[in-house]
Amino acid sequence: GTIVWKDRHPDGLVLAGDPDARGPVLIAARQGAIWVVLCSENSAPRVSAQFVRPDGQITGPVPLSGALRGSPGDVQAVSDGSGGLLCVFGLSSRQTPAKLFCARIDGAGKHVWPGIAALFSGPGMSYREVCALPGPDSSVTVAMTSPVNRRLDANQHRALAAQHISASGELTWGLDPIEVTNPADGSAVTPALAPDGEGGVYVVYGVKLKTGPGTGATGLLSLRLGPSGERLWRHPIPLAMGLTPGRA
Repeated sequence: GTIVWKDRHPDGLVLAGDPDARGPVLIAARQGAIWVVLCSENSAPRVSAQFVRPDGQITGPVPLSGALRGSPGDVQAVSDGSGGLLCVFGLSSRQTPAKLFCARIDGAGKHVWPGIAALFSGPGMSYREVCALPGPDSSVTVAMTSPVNRRLDANQHRALAAQHISASGELTWGLDPIEVTNPADGSAVTPALAPDGEGGVYVVYGVKLKTGPGTGATGLLSLRLGPSGERLWRHPIPLAMGLTPGRA
């Protein structure tokens, strides 16, 4: 419980001088160091990462959103397994829906991919919530909830969608995320991911039924996706019903 940084930083380690910085995401790095991902809401909104060594020395910030414009939304960061960082972040503006992007930097803070991966190609597509799971090969699986804009749905059903990004920054499940739920499954919220040990993932998510028997019921459901994003279970498995969905 000793304060290791007391001599160097008696008042605490200042990670950002921007008073509008928010939502820090901390990721463990090698040998006791950490990555800290921050959102800035000043005149030039951005998502950036800083590397903090065990002795309190800071390297960065490294801009993750580059020249992309928009107000930062959800941010998820995971280790790439090689000392670097995989970061998924949303950006939105008054003119466009909330878009989702992914960037990767190595242990020295250099961008590994030639560009920032955009997880949507359609102009009307957007996301609401997101989670990320690192793979054993510096890839990342992303699950998100999204309003189903391709359907005329007055209730704004939220689908669960997923995407996989390779170690080189390629979208391996197609240009857009794969929609893995439908209105009969209910409106999805707060997804979480876990590996299934066979190259696929388990997805646990909150749900609210908006159609059919049990309309208005809430709970937690689970799905299993294969290595190519295919739905391996015919129906979602109910884990608990009659609950108010919270963070999975």
